[in-house]
Amino acid sequence: MPAHHYKNFQVRRMKNKHIQFISIVIILLIFNLSCFTNQKIDGNELSDKRFYFTQFQYALHGLNKDKAFQFFKSFPVKKIMYLLAKDYNIEIDIIDFNNFIKSSDMSQIESYGGLRDVKQTWNINKDKNNKIVFIFEQDMIKERDLKFTINISSGNKDLTTIKTSISRIEFIFKQIEFSLKSAKEYAKEYDEKNLDKVSLAPMIIENSSEVSDKHDQQNKAAEIKFMIDGYVRQLNQDQKKEFKHDIIDYIYKTCE
Repeated sequence: MPAHHYKNFQVRRMKNKHIQFISIVIILLIFNLSCFTNQKIDGNELSDKRFYFTQFQYALHGLNKDKAFQFFKSFPVKKIMYLLAKDYNIEIDIIDFNNFIKSSDMSQIESYGGLRDVKQTWNINKDKNNKIVFIFEQDMIKERDLKFTINISSGNKDLTTIKTSISRIEFIFKQIEFSLKSAKEYAKEYDEKNLDKVSLAPMIIENSSEVSDKHDQQNKAAEIKFMIDGYVRQLNQDQKKEFKHDIIDYIYKTCE
């Protein structure tokens, strides 16, 4: 091989190595960024496992309140919340959003923005510590350039942020699978059980009656525990052991 050909070959080889190296670095950076923004939430580690859906923002040039409301109404809020609740082991309260949809109360939508886009935002200014916020953005020129963001926070701390870029709304669930390890399984479960039509979806609080029912259950449980505590204090050690085995057997048989 002539010297100049060999030199050119070496130069191309070095360039290819540099390109490969840069590609690997970019992939690692993207992966690390993804890990940073999509941190895992474990509900068992939280003192308060209940989160509240408090804001939904839709950004699009020329958007008015009527169009925004129809978008909010048709958006798969409940299914997305179900995936979040199941994967993170938390409860999600969507009562305020449901009431907003049922009442068609346009006063709950705030409008603001600049020349490029108009942001229509459903916002409940409630003093809640644990919040979930949705942000949906659509480019005014590239209609199929859609971005959907979920932010989950507690107090002043962001617990996790899930960011997706899609061309159609139905592709959101495919994107969420990259952030929630069991999203595909829970989405299938949601569809098979037809939970979209059921008002009592597990871990999702949809109306005030569910809150009062749960409060009643908690009160009854506390009353039973109080009675057991008072009874056990009267027993000696042998009687306590016997009672413990009896009550455990009874609970197992009752709950089967």
